[in-house]
Amino acid sequence: MTQPPVPPIAPEQPVESAHHGHRRVDPYSWLRADDWREAMQDPALLPAPIRQYLEAENAYAEAVTAPGKALRGRLFDELKGRIREDESSVPRPHGPWAYYVRYRAGGQHPLRC
Repeated sequence: MTQPPVPPIAPEQPVESAHHGHRRVDPYSWLRADDWREAMQDPALLPAPIRQYLEAENAYAEAVTAPGKALRGRLFDELKGRIREDESSVPRPHGPWAYYVRYRAGGQHPLRC
């Protein structure tokens, strides 16, 4: 029998801050990248310690959820087969405008129009 994977433990590096008379200590502030918006587009921009920790978390999650991978694929395919790819809702008036949600064929997220 194989050993279960061990989850990564983020080291604590407390940083104290005070705002509006309230003192706060955040032991995980080191995980917050200053340029996080750019890093969302290119993870290589993350500082090495943050990137390494997140890669370890992702590897752990992949290992723990691996037994359900085939089932997830089958469920996804079944759900996808039950929904038209170009599905849309009925427009709902709100003030002078009408809003609806639609999907693009091959898209992953709804478009709110």
